[in-house]
This record gives sequence, C-alpha cells and structure tokens, in this order.
Amino acid sequence: GAGNTPAIIDDSADVQLAVNSIIHSKTFDNGMICASEQSTIVLDKIYDQVKKEFAARGCYFLKKDELNKVRKTILINGALNAKIVGQKAATIAKLAGVAVPEETKILIGEVTSVDLSEEFAHEKLSPVLAMYRAADLEDAFAKAQQLIAGKINEIMNGQVRVTLGQIRSIKVNISGEVRVPGTYTLPSLATLFNALYASGGVNDIGSLRHVKVYRNSKVVADLDVYDYLINGKYETNIRLEDNDMIIVPPYDNHVQIAGKVKRGMAYDMKEGETLSTLIDYSGGFTGDAYSENLTV
Repeated sequence: GAGNTPAIIDDSADVQLAVNSIIHSKTFDNGMICASEQSTIVLDKIYDQVKKEFAARGCYFLKKDELNKVRKTILINGALNAKIVGQKAATIAKLAGVAVPEETKILIGEVTSVDLSEEFAHEKLSPVLAMYRAADLEDAFAKAQQLIAGKINEIMNGQVRVTLGQIRSIKVNISGEVRVPGTYTLPSLATLFNALYASGGVNDIGSLRHVKVYRNSKVVADLDVYDYLINGKYETNIRLEDNDMIIVPPYDNHVQIAGKVKRGMAYDMKEGETLSTLIDYSGGFTGDAYSENLTV
C-alpha cells in the first residue's frame, strides 16, 4: 500500500554510505517502489556534509523559485501527479519548467514543514526527495513520526509511534579508576554517561572531574560530572563511537565538609578550587549556620 518513508541520518552514520544507499533506492525504477525514501531527515551537525555528498553524487538541490515550481508539479488537485510517477529527475524538472543537467539523479527540496500542506511531505513515487534539518535525534524522530502519521491519518484514523528497532552496536574500552574496567558492547546511541554506568561507576579513588574520551589517539571530550550536575553543562557527555577509549583518572583531592551545610560529604576537588567552591558544591550554609566561624 501507500507509504511515506522517511530516512534519518544522524551523526553516527557513515555519511557516504547513507547517501549512496538513498540514491540507489530512489533511482531504482525511478523511485516507483513504495518503500523507497520519500524524505530524509538530517541532524544539524552533519547537514552540510550530507548536502555536499548528495550534490557530489549528481543530485540537484532546488532553488527557492524552483522549489515552488516543483511543488505545483508533485500534486494536482491534492493528488499525486501521475505524470511524474517513475519518470527521470530531468523529465520531472522539465515538466515543472526547471532546467537541470540531463544526468541529474534526484531532485531535492529543502523544506521545513512536515504537514500534508507541504507537497514535498507526500509520497512522490519518483526521484524527488524532501530534505529536512533536525536539531537533534529527538527532533528527527518527531518529524519522522509526523510524516508517517500524516499519510496514515489521510487514509484511516489511527495513532503512530516511531521507535528504533535494531540498531548497530559499538565497542568501547574503559580503563582507569572504574569498578569494572574492560571492553563494552554498547548501542551506537550510547553516551559517555552510559559507558560509565555500564562499568559500575568510579571506584573509591576514581575522579568524576576529568573523565577523558580518546578517539584516534586524540582527546575529544573531557567530562566534569560536577559541571553537569551543578551547572547543567551537557556538552561533554558526547555520543560514543566504535573503538573509543575512556580513561578515568584518580582524584586530585578529596575534601570532607561537615557541619551546618546542606550536603555534608567528601567532594572531589580540582587543583586551584577554593573553600568557596567547596561550600557551593555542598549546597551552601543551612539557615542556622554561623558562617563567620569556619574551621579548616
């Protein structure tokens, strides 16, 4: 039956392979197969790279005025234009009054709306592809879900939920001061926090202040868990890739704070951090604390 298949390309993908696979799918029988991709949703981080790869492989990105011309050619009176089904990209472009090289493989429209009011959001059964930019993977799934739901709701009443089925695995190495160092097999969407959890967390002398990720012998992340917990900084909790090496060093200083503070316990302190920083980590003084008298 009718489909409206979106393909998500995230930042863990082999961009060359992903683009090549979509092109093969869209050019086989000129996209007449219902299972061929009708749109691709690309994470912002790699959007320009993906666009460059499509262009290098003979796909044509429609300019703004050309986009509107092709929109009017995709649908006629709200229904798919039979004249574009199974036709070559250059033939469809000619129907729309757009000049493209004869050898063009796919016409790509960069669009934002996933509603059925957007002609590119429909099933096209031709080498015409919608391309969306997504802020992150969650945004990409939301767009994919709406694209699929829009078509299903047009045919029947129902609810749609998009979830990941089988995803590839990666192997990462975790060494240093963790409870169970070793090599771990994790989902390809795993982050640094996921890896630390899998290894049982840091041991009694492990530091949460300088957890480093090495990729191809270079440091790509230096995680400070305190910075995340206290300041909400999440940038260094990166998504891991195959063969990443994670190293947890021993702590620099363990300092105990007790008395009239909100969270009295031992804290992992970096070199150069002060008593004031320690008090901040402990949540500050309680209401009945006499802050003029501190003993170190």
